[in-house]
Amino acid sequence: MASLSAAEALQTIQQPKNKANIEKAQRQTSRLTFHCEPITTPSDMPMIALNDHYRFAEQLLPNDKFIRYKQLTQLPIETVESTESIFDELSKVFTAEDRIIKVDFVDDKFAQDYAEFVQKTGFAQDFDEVALDAMKTGINDFLVVDLPKTQSTPRPEPYYVQLSIWSVRDVDIADKGTVEYLTYKQGHNRMIVIDDDYYRVFERVDNATDFALIEGGEVAHGLGYCPACSFWAVPIKGSKGVNKKGPITKSLSKLDWLLFWRTSKKYFDMYGSWPIIVSYDQKCNYRDQWGNQCEYGYISITNGPSTQAEDYVVKVEKCPHCSAKNFMGPGTVLTVPAPADNEQFDQMSNPIKVIEIPTAQLEWCVKELQRLEDEVFLNCVGWDGESLANKAVNENQVAANFESKDNVIMKTQRPIEVSYKFILETACRLRYDENFIRAIVSFGTEHYLKSEAIITAEYKDAVAAGLPMYYTTQIREQLNRTRNKNNPDQLQRSQILAQLEPYPDLTIMQMAAAQIPTIDPVGYTIKINFTTFIQRFERENTNIVAFGGMINPAQKINIIQQKLNDYAKEKNPKPQLEPPGNEGA
Repeated sequence: MASLSAAEALQTIQQPKNKANIEKAQRQTSRLTFHCEPITTPSDMPMIALNDHYRFAEQLLPNDKFIRYKQLTQLPIETVESTESIFDELSKVFTAEDRIIKVDFVDDKFAQDYAEFVQKTGFAQDFDEVALDAMKTGINDFLVVDLPKTQSTPRPEPYYVQLSIWSVRDVDIADKGTVEYLTYKQGHNRMIVIDDDYYRVFERVDNATDFALIEGGEVAHGLGYCPACSFWAVPIKGSKGVNKKGPITKSLSKLDWLLFWRTSKKYFDMYGSWPIIVSYDQKCNYRDQWGNQCEYGYISITNGPSTQAEDYVVKVEKCPHCSAKNFMGPGTVLTVPAPADNEQFDQMSNPIKVIEIPTAQLEWCVKELQRLEDEVFLNCVGWDGESLANKAVNENQVAANFESKDNVIMKTQRPIEVSYKFILETACRLRYDENFIRAIVSFGTEHYLKSEAIITAEYKDAVAAGLPMYYTTQIREQLNRTRNKNNPDQLQRSQILAQLEPYPDLTIMQMAAAQIPTIDPVGYTIKINFTTFIQRFERENTNIVAFGGMINPAQKINIIQQKLNDYAKEKNPKPQLEPPGNEGA
C-alpha cells in the first residue's frame, strides 16, 4: 500500500525510481507495434524497433546487400500478416458461450441503477475491443479509473482510460501485481499522480522545468487502494513488474528472423526466377560529367574538368555503369575477363553461358519460409492449424492439439479477466461505496476452437461408430453454435428446430431399418416432412423464433410440437374400424 504525501508525489515526477524498467517496457512496446500494426507511413513507424531491426540486418549483410535490403523493406511490415492470424485465434477468449459478467449489490435498486448507468454511459462496454488491441501492442499499458472533474449527477459517474506506457513517468508495482502509485503525463505541462488516497494534479510553473501541485488539484477518492492496474498481469522477471510477458513476447526474436527471411527472399526472387547471362568482359567506356573515365570499375574524381593541368584526384568512386551490372535481377548480364592468349585459362567454355537457379533451391526457400511461419504460429497459439487441416491425424492427436490450444486460450484470458474485474469493482466502489458487494468476471471455458469442418467430421465419425445419442447430441449442439456464432437469430432458430425434429441422428433409411414407420408412424411422418411442416406452421402463424414470445420456452415447444403432430395425422390418418354387426354388409 502506498499513501504518498504531496512532497513524495512530487518526488515521483522529479526522480522516478523505475525509469529504467519503464524504458525497457517502452522498447518492447516499440517492437510489438513494429510487428503488429499495419503502419503505411514511414514517419509513423516505431523508430526504436525499426533501427534495431536494421542494425540486426546490417550485421549479417555486406554493405551493398544491406542497402538493397532496406529498399526491399516496405510498409506495412510483412510480419503484420503473421501476427494478425495469431490474434485472430487468440481473440476467441472473448467468444465463449458460458461467459459470465455479474455485479452484486446489497439491494436490487442499486443493481437497477448500475444497469441504467451502463446504458447511459456505456461504461466498459467496449472492453473486449480495447483488450484485444492491448493484447497486441499495449501489454505494458495501464487501466486507470477516474472521475469527472465536476460531478453533475446524484452519484459519481466513473470512467476508465487506457494509459499508454509512453505516458508513464513512474510507477511502483507490488510483488502481487498491485499498483502502489502511478505517475503519468497528461499533455506537455501536466502530471498526474495517483496513490491509495488521492488523485493529484501537478503543472509546470511558468513553463519552467519544475512542477507544482495546482490549486484544488488534490482530490481524495476514498478507495484505500490506487485506482489503477496493469492491463496485463504477467511480468518479465527482473523488471519490477513493469515490463510484461504478453502473448507474443517470447516470439519477438522469431518474428525478427521471419521478417529478415521474407525480405531476403524478395531479393532472392529478383534473380532466382530469371536466368543469368554471363559473357566476356568488355572495356567500360563510361565517363562522368567532367569526362573522368571508368578504369577497372572505378572513377577518379578530380576538382574540375580533366583537361585542366592543375587537376588532382579528390576521391575514387565506383563506376555506376559497372555497379549496375553487379545487381542480379530480371535480365541480368554478368561478365568475366576474356583470356589474354591461348595459354591463359578460359573461364568459359563457350562465349556465352546461361545460369539458372535449380528448381529444388527455389522450392526449398518457399518451404523454409512456410516452416518459419508455422513455427511462430505454433509457438504463440499452441497448435498448428495448417498441419491439423492438411494431415491425416488420429483421434489422440486431434485431442492433444485442441487441449494445447485450449490451454493457451485459458492462459491468455486470465490476465484480461483480472483487469476487467478491477475496473468494474473500482468503478462500483466509487459510485456505490459500501452498497457494492463484488464483481464476478469469467470469460468462460466453451470457446469456439474447432472449425465447422472439424466438428462435422467428429459428428459423422461418432454416428458411424454408434456412440451414445447424448454424445452425438453434444456434438450437434457444438456444431450449431459454431456455425451460427455471429448470427444470434439463426442460432436461436436452429436450437428450436433441434428440439422439434424427431430422431435427429438417424437417416430415413436407418429409421426404416429400425421399423420406426411401424413403431412411431407420427414421428416418422414428421421426420420425412419436417421442412414442409415447419414452413406450413410459419405460414399459418409466424416464424418459430417470434412465435410464443410471451410464454415460457417449454410451453412454446409443446405447442409447436402438437401442431406438427396434427399435420402428420392429416397426412396419414389412422384407419377407422368398421362398426360391429356390419361385417357381412
